[in-house]
Amino acid sequence: MSKHSKKFNRITAIILCLLFLFSYSNCYAAEKAETVISGVSKSISAFSNKELKKTIIITPANGKRTVLLQLYSSKDKKYKTVKTYISADANTAEITILFPKSKRKKTSGKWRIYVKQSSIAKSAEKISNLTSKNIVSKDISCKAACIYCIDDNKDIYEKKVHKELKQASLTKLMTATLLIESNKLDGSTKISEKAAKTPYSHPKMVKGDSYTNKALLHAMLLPSSNGASVAVAESVSGSTKEFVKEMNAKAKWLGMQNTHYVNTHGLDANNHYSSAYDTALLMSNIYSKSKTFRTIIAKDKYKIKSKKGRSETLYSTDMLKGYSTKHKGGKSGTTTGAGYCFCGVYVHKNKTYVVCILGSKSDDNRWKDMKSLYKYINEYAATKY
Repeated sequence: MSKHSKKFNRITAIILCLLFLFSYSNCYAAEKAETVISGVSKSISAFSNKELKKTIIITPANGKRTVLLQLYSSKDKKYKTVKTYISADANTAEITILFPKSKRKKTSGKWRIYVKQSSIAKSAEKISNLTSKNIVSKDISCKAACIYCIDDNKDIYEKKVHKELKQASLTKLMTATLLIESNKLDGSTKISEKAAKTPYSHPKMVKGDSYTNKALLHAMLLPSSNGASVAVAESVSGSTKEFVKEMNAKAKWLGMQNTHYVNTHGLDANNHYSSAYDTALLMSNIYSKSKTFRTIIAKDKYKIKSKKGRSETLYSTDMLKGYSTKHKGGKSGTTTGAGYCFCGVYVHKNKTYVVCILGSKSDDNRWKDMKSLYKYINEYAATKY
């Protein structure tokens, strides 16, 4: 055999060996198992001052898998490891992950649970967006309060948000919702004896007179006319009894689990109640969907005129008008049983928030409570790691 032939054979052998090793390594990599992480959701909400633990399950966990709890830094644009865990050596292993309170002092945080690659399994990750509620406690007099972010579909501040309470004229948010959705805004309604006799009605309703439904919507939302709410119910459903059935059906459809209506206006009555969370949910629904609603609650006043020529200027009961350009309007409610209530809309850094308070101790406290929660939005709502 010539020297050239021997050299060629050696080169061929080396190449074949390298090809074998490359093929083997690919096969080995292909045989690695997929790693499965369960027990943690994509979205988590928790009070910032409460301990937050999540028990995750890792499969496979053979060989004691390394698990990293990481928090995304918007400043550095990368995940940073907060804590390292080692799993048990088993096919399936549970690990209890603790999210440190010190890293939950901002409203938004993107967390990653990262399981490193092992000799038998691939790496895997699970990402959760965590919302921290009540970064600080606000000194508010109301019985219940909620700050709800329409864009994120979650609340960021709570005080007894699911407590069933009287809500006074915030009831009219549902009455307005059903009128707007009925597609009868361009129609008109004749005032019945029942509507005319309903107390606390402004403008004064006269039996037999008529108003456009859009005018009645203004009367409900600005000076909070109870008679207008009765007239609207009769126009949409034929009777207040049938309309109230529709109110409760709509509440159920929206997921308002702590709400029950017995009238259209919110005057104190047995078995008539809602919660701060449910009311915020209702406001977020109609505010998002109806330009007409958004336009009306932003007004300071409105000149109403009946078919018989009765004319009057209606003024909004919203005393936050002029407080801030971020305040986009709202609805007040006041009765002996409900106390002083308000549900307002506030826009901060391109996100829209609904703030609902129920049962403030006085009219002054109502507006102080609202301003305090608006300040909370300014200070904490947009904060993120």
